[in-house]
Amino acid sequence: MNTVVCFVYFSLVFGQLTTKPPEEVVDVKLYVHVQWINSVEPAQNSVVLSVIFSVNWTDSRLASGRKSDYEVTTSSIWIPDLRILDGIDGDKQLDPKIARVSPDGIVRLVLRRTVSVWCFFEFKYYPYDYHA
Repeated sequence: MNTVVCFVYFSLVFGQLTTKPPEEVVDVKLYVHVQWINSVEPAQNSVVLSVIFSVNWTDSRLASGRKSDYEVTTSSIWIPDLRILDGIDGDKQLDPKIARVSPDGIVRLVLRRTVSVWCFFEFKYYPYDYHA
């Protein structure tokens, strides 16, 4: 059995900031879940994926005395500049609108996007191989 290997480069960069970042070092966690493989184009070495991005970090300035999570617009808080690098359509900025904040200041973003990315396909054993 052959495997299909795709390298997708995600970047957390500090670009134009709408609000001031926290004073302390921010540990940003990025989780990527490929929900669907929409199409595969071996001749172009590309694949179109439906992806769920989950981004979490703590901003102590947003800690509140509330008993439950609350939602804020991302234009009112600091968020990292989220980009997909080297996509087929060039660098693509992920532009979330709403964030969920827990009472202790943990910020959560969830984004669903369809992305076109480069992917290397190995056809060494074709036509006798298969891809899972």
